[in-house]
Amino acid sequence: MKNQIEFLLMSLIWGFIFIFIRQAVPYFGPILLIFFRTLFAGLALFPFILAKGLWPELKKNKFPIAFVGFFNSAFPFCLFTYASVTLPAAALVVLNATSPFFTTLLSVLYLKQKFEWFQTFGLFFGVAGVYILMGEKLGHNFDSTFLLSVFACLLACFSYGCMAVYSRKKFAQTSPWVLSGGTQIFSAGVLFFPSLFFLPKAPIPFSAWLSVLALGFFCTAYGYVLYFRIIRNLGPVVAVSATYVQTFVTTFLAIFLLKEPFQPSFFLGGILIVFGSVIILKILTPSSFLRFFS
Repeated sequence: MKNQIEFLLMSLIWGFIFIFIRQAVPYFGPILLIFFRTLFAGLALFPFILAKGLWPELKKNKFPIAFVGFFNSAFPFCLFTYASVTLPAAALVVLNATSPFFTTLLSVLYLKQKFEWFQTFGLFFGVAGVYILMGEKLGHNFDSTFLLSVFACLLACFSYGCMAVYSRKKFAQTSPWVLSGGTQIFSAGVLFFPSLFFLPKAPIPFSAWLSVLALGFFCTAYGYVLYFRIIRNLGPVVAVSATYVQTFVTTFLAIFLLKEPFQPSFFLGGILIVFGSVIILKILTPSSFLRFFS
């Protein structure tokens, strides 16, 4: 049950991501925002790595961790943040919810992971819930900028899927603190020089800085410790399926924090997302379902 609780906690934390990004990206721009996001996350986690005596483990795995840092953080973070300039938060979370499909396909192909037939229904329930939840908000002119932003999000999700599978295979015995802290530190290092070309020309308001601080320390630092722990304990497909619950949480926050209009589809979509998640997590299985009604 501990793993399931951590899954839900991670989903709740990640529900704030697109809220904070949408508030901060107009002032920072995509590259500078992600530099500060990864920098703050790395600074938050580095003292824990030292305190837990994990520095030798980080040095030993520095090259594969740097590889994951680029393709699981720097690269997809920048793609999603670039897309956030054009796409509404609703479209971002819908596209983000394609990650489990890429991860499932790659897990079956490369990890030879057994994926129970009933968990497939969980994936479809999750996607259906996301579509119902966000379907009324996705209207947009399909120009080249829009299509490029959609492609950027899908490429980011494919990158997430690849790195989730790679991390499960490569870092089975590696501490989640090392993986989380190391990937963010290396990502910040990669983005340092590019970010110098995108320095803001106007003062950044305090509220935007607060969003970036929360994005780095809260959503990224602690969120990724949970993420890599769930990959190790439950597998990459379950970990990435947190995007379904994240969609529900983001919509809830958008209604109450950003004052977006309430839609009746919120309840139906939310129910399908929760139902799909408990199937993917194997909280609800065919045997437990039959026992309940027997």
